[in-house]
This record gives sequence, structure tokens and C-alpha cells, in this order.
Amino acid sequence: MLVRLRFLDPIIIIGIAVSVVTALVLVLIGQDQALSLLIGLVITAITLLIDIIARLKESEERIVKISTLGETLASEPSLFRILHQITNDYRSVKKQNFDLFLRRMEVALTDCRDVVHGLSEGYLTTDIYSEFSFGITGVKGVQKTLRTVQYADPAYWRTKFGEKYSQLNEEAIKRGIKVTRIWLQNRETLENFRDVITSQESIGIKVLLAESQETPRDLREDFAIVDSRMLVKLEMTREGESKLERISIDLVEVEKAERNFELLQRYARTPSEYYGQNTRS
Repeated sequence: MLVRLRFLDPIIIIGIAVSVVTALVLVLIGQDQALSLLIGLVITAITLLIDIIARLKESEERIVKISTLGETLASEPSLFRILHQITNDYRSVKKQNFDLFLRRMEVALTDCRDVVHGLSEGYLTTDIYSEFSFGITGVKGVQKTLRTVQYADPAYWRTKFGEKYSQLNEEAIKRGIKVTRIWLQNRETLENFRDVITSQESIGIKVLLAESQETPRDLREDFAIVDSRMLVKLEMTREGESKLERISIDLVEVEKAERNFELLQRYARTPSEYYGQNTRS
């Protein structure tokens, strides 16, 4: 099988074809047959040499990759154990040769690859209530500032989770953390959640209100900026419900969110200004 594949190599096929044609042409134009054959053989030899060099180059690259992988595994015992277990289980599943198991295994390995690659690129996508979401644990880790835009459905502020989150906001403020929250909602929602907004302002959060229909569409996002180094953004469904949470430490994304936050503040007012004006109107 290896021999067949070798002779099917395009480089070899082209090289041999050129050598044969060259030898035939030399014979047809009256050159010595032995010399023509020799030239053809030389061209064939050069072709084989090029092919060997190319294969050696590929082998060298594989050896370097294997060597690098070996060094990594040797320096990371936990990684070695995990990959060793996965390799053994992979072989076991392959031996079973059950189509459903094979497809599920491929999906699992692909998911693992995508998650790890995402982390290496500086972002993580997770369910909003998973153990890896920013949530409660994230607030505890804030060091200086927390700036958020409340664009998603705010109903969760009246749930036990929302109450816990508000409590953590208050504790963060007592630690010296500056918390700013822009409520980006329609007028009806801002009126219906006036008690929640007032409560948040009372614990020391800098609260600003902006009507969503009065702001540019590209600024209508639910996100949080943590210490100017982390961006937590909610991915929304068409119905406006929270779907996934994307956490990024990419400074380009963080800086863009900071610019959007600054722009949003131009459309926002303090609760006293907003409710006072609406009362008069």
C-alpha cells in the first residue's frame, strides 16, 4: 500500500514523465541513445531526490511537533493523565464500532478542542447559570470598578438570585468598588422597576437611566466591564431573553465596550432627573 501511494505522488509522476519525454525527444532528434537514457535517468534521480527531501522535511516537522508535545506532557502531569485516559477510551470506543457512540465521541472531542482554543484566544462562552458564568463568583473578584448595562429582561432582580446579586453589589461597594449601572429599558419597564432602581441607588450604586428607543441600535447590549480588563456580555434571543454569557479578556473588545458605555451615558439621566421630568410631563 505504501509503495502504491509513493508512486502516486504527483512530484514523482511529473518527474518521471518529464524524464521519459526528454529521453524520447533526444533520441528522436538524433542524440546518442545511451546519452539520452543517462539524461533521463539523471532527471528521474533528481526528481526522487526532491521527493526524498520533501518527505524528510515533513518527517522533521512531525518529529518537532511530537517532541514539543512530549515536553509539554512531561511538564504537565495532570494533562498527561487526562490525555492518556482519553486515548485509552478513544481506542476502546473505536473497537466497539457503534456508530452512535463514535459520533458522540467526535462531538465531545470537537467541543473540548473548541473550548480550550477559545480560552487560548481570551474568551469563554457558557450558560448564564453555569458554574463558569461571571455571576456571584465574579463580583467577589472585582478589584476596582464594575460598570454594567442592564438591557436584558430585569425580572431576575426580583428573584432570589437577583437579591443575592444585589447584596454582593453592596458588599463590593463597602470594599471600595465603584459600581455604575445603566438601565437601558423602555419607559414602561423603567416605571415598573422603579423600586428596584431606587433600592440599587440607595446602596451606593451609581444608577443611570436611558430609554432604549432613544438610543442607537448598536448600543443596545447587555454587558459588564470588570476593572477595565474583562468584558461579560449576554447573547440574546430574538425575544430578548438571555441565552449565553460570553466572557472575554481581549483588550480590543474591552476597549470597544468602554467606548460604548461612555456613549450610552450621553443618553442617560439620574433617577431623580428621569422620574422628576416624567412626573412633570
